[in-house]
Amino acid sequence: MIKHNKFILGLLALAISTSVISYNTTVRANAEETMQLYHILTDDRLPIHEAIDKNGITWEYKELSDGTLFIVRAKNAQAHMEVPSQINGKNVSIISDVPQYPEFKDYLSADERKDHVIQSVIIPSTVKFIESGAFACVNLTDVQLPTTTWVGKGAFMSTPWYEKQRDSKGLIIINGRLLDAENQSGDITIPSNVKEIAEGAFSGNMTSVTIPTGVIDIGENAFSNCSNIKSIVIPNGITEIKPGTFSRCYKLEDVTIPNSVTKIGKEAFSNCSKLENITIPDSVTEIDEGAFSYCSSLKKVKIPNNTQLGFDAFDDEVTIIKNGVSYNFKDINKKSSNTAQTTTPAINNVPQKATVQQGWHKDGNYWNWLWSDGSKRNGWYNEGENWYYFYGNGQMATGFIDLGGGFKYYLKPNSGDGKAVMAIGGEYIAGDWYYFNSASNGYKGAMKRGWIYDGGNWYYFYSSGQMAHNTTIDGYYVNSSGAWVS
Repeated sequence: MIKHNKFILGLLALAISTSVISYNTTVRANAEETMQLYHILTDDRLPIHEAIDKNGITWEYKELSDGTLFIVRAKNAQAHMEVPSQINGKNVSIISDVPQYPEFKDYLSADERKDHVIQSVIIPSTVKFIESGAFACVNLTDVQLPTTTWVGKGAFMSTPWYEKQRDSKGLIIINGRLLDAENQSGDITIPSNVKEIAEGAFSGNMTSVTIPTGVIDIGENAFSNCSNIKSIVIPNGITEIKPGTFSRCYKLEDVTIPNSVTKIGKEAFSNCSKLENITIPDSVTEIDEGAFSYCSSLKKVKIPNNTQLGFDAFDDEVTIIKNGVSYNFKDINKKSSNTAQTTTPAINNVPQKATVQQGWHKDGNYWNWLWSDGSKRNGWYNEGENWYYFYGNGQMATGFIDLGGGFKYYLKPNSGDGKAVMAIGGEYIAGDWYYFNSASNGYKGAMKRGWIYDGGNWYYFYSSGQMAHNTTIDGYYVNSSGAWVS
């Protein structure tokens, strides 16, 4: 029995009316997206509680809208850990950074942190999801894991236990998820017990991959940079070819897309320079930005009548056949700097709009970025050294935005024209300091949490992003300026 101890943060929980996750353990194709949704609902919005178990381990957790608990971490891990199935009568359903000690973990290797302490862990059957990156414990040799628990990419990675899961073909498959298939070669057949292929799972020099019909989800970049793959058959049941899935497969010549696929994601086949032909089934309603960009051998593609094409979905030279009419993609690609004519074919089945000057436009108090046909840009946009973000309705974002997956950004309005630029580094906002990643490592601008080293000092930022000051964190005192005082 675990005793409730205290609130860490004096925040009020937001009222969330519906449960956001299905605990159906037989269908987990959308588990990664569900985890991102969980992040959105729990990050910064719910208070962190503490509880102490019978072994003296302190657990930090959040209570979710469905009444289950999300364990954030254990503050004083021991060699043999047993994750509680319940705290105060409520089931533990998700595990985040349980064994991760927060001290400087973004900067030091596992050997330099304290998470070499844990040697074994027992996961209760109530746990449905283990987040990516959890349990990075260099001496973890024994894990008792329920067969129904979904394991995120990178969880248990580099532990002795994780490496013991690697089979004779070099594959790591945990509870139906193929998590790791590094350094593969030749013709690869994925075992029939695999139901999901994790993001970035494959690397190596394999020439072909046979995916079993039972696979229902393939993660982003799963086969990216597998430069020697020549053919791939995507099994029926896959509904989306996710961003970057087969990008930079330079020798890929033959792809079979089933009629279960409805969307081809951003840059899904970009830089597949040997791909000469592709059949898009009638089920596909969207081909996203850059999906077939830099496919230099691809000259002609027939597109179903109801398929929407994203910006740079194909190279300009590609002939698009749609509704029985052939178009040159450069004439309908929205990247063109020329003003579109009202006679331009309605390739996306959208009535043609009056032409406008392409670029920034202000609508009342809000900025938009319009293409020459009047449609609005959305998502991230880079202009010189500045990054901007546009919502799905085209409106430029200002202030804090939460894009899921734990990634939060701050768009700082310019005092002159009001355009909001993505913040990097330290930023003083509404009476508190925050820190946003300044490195160009794919996560630039993302809000940082935990311990940060900057300007010769260590600082601590709460899960809300706010900097701690005049308090003790993990046994370290930070002064009025937020700096750790040794």
